Amino acid sequence: MTQYDVAIAGAGPAGSATAIALARGGARVAVWDPRPSRVVVGESLVPSARTLLAELGVWERFLADGHAPCYGNLSAWGSSELAEQDFIRSPYGHGWHLDRGRFDGTLREAAREAGAAFVEELPSARWAVDATGRASAVARGRGVKRIVCDRLVAFFATCRSESGTDEESRTLVESAAEGWWHTARLPEGTRVVTWFTDGDLGAPASSRPVRRLPGGPGETRRQDAAGPAGWKPALRLTTHVSRALSEHGYVQCGDVRSADARSARLERFHGEDWIAVGDAALSFDPISSQGILSALYSGVKAANAILSGGLEAYDSAMTSLWDAFSVNQKAVYAVETRWRTPFWQRRL
Repeated sequence: MTQYDVAIAGAGPAGSATAIALARGGARVAVWDPRPSRVVVGESLVPSARTLLAELGVWERFLADGHAPCYGNLSAWGSSELAEQDFIRSPYGHGWHLDRGRFDGTLREAAREAGAAFVEELPSARWAVDATGRASAVARGRGVKRIVCDRLVAFFATCRSESGTDEESRTLVESAAEGWWHTARLPEGTRVVTWFTDGDLGAPASSRPVRRLPGGPGETRRQDAAGPAGWKPALRLTTHVSRALSEHGYVQCGDVRSADARSARLERFHGEDWIAVGDAALSFDPISSQGILSALYSGVKAANAILSGGLEAYDSAMTSLWDAFSVNQKAVYAVETRWRTPFWQRRL
């Protein structure tokens, strides 16, 4: 029977990055994927990620995979007018809109080539790596608590157009009374459209801003409960997102699906024989655009900690990452002052 030094539960970006770095460091690594048929949707990857992709030895094949370039962001946040942020001044170049299935597959293949074994059940090993995403299955199985900080949920759908006229490469974000919207054109020519709101809230009946007044509660009328049923009514109340779809003849293809988008962290990131990476350790509000970048970063850091015994350095790195996210998250939400609805009041 093969004896492994490290068993990794999870084969997403965090698990694969950990496996690559460990195997290249000489460890005997087994990777078990508890969700082999999981659904992944397109995401954006920030320009600075190229440093980690190069460190993992996958930069050239990443470029060959044909992910769509993202040259910046458009946002209606704190104002009804669109603001532009281009990556032209970034020392790393542009970002990317990912084909997530292809991206995850490239990382898994690189892990295999580095020597990691992909197995059908989690074997015993000296170290267990929790790369199970927001489930944090390994850590929670050891009694470690997951601290959840909000109620954010993502409701998303894919839209398709036959017009061939959409050439916008930038990400579009638009705030609304009961949350915010995100849309991006994916490499295959479809658009992913996502509504982020708190799971206990509903689609607003009016998108008109409520003027801030000293004292006195703001009022919110609701048309549908938050969820797939509320997605279309809420979408119709957007200005820029709905325009981006209608101008190019996009129609929804497939059902509206939901995903946990809450900010959360483990109360501790490792034990004597386990360590958590990616969303299993830290889950970030998607407004931060940190998800995949942090997954790769934590995977490399965790591998280094296992190989060198530098667990205190890993703790410090993860704590610093969380603290920086918390400060930045509050600053971003503070920019939007047009509504006194529950969603925005919770983020003051």
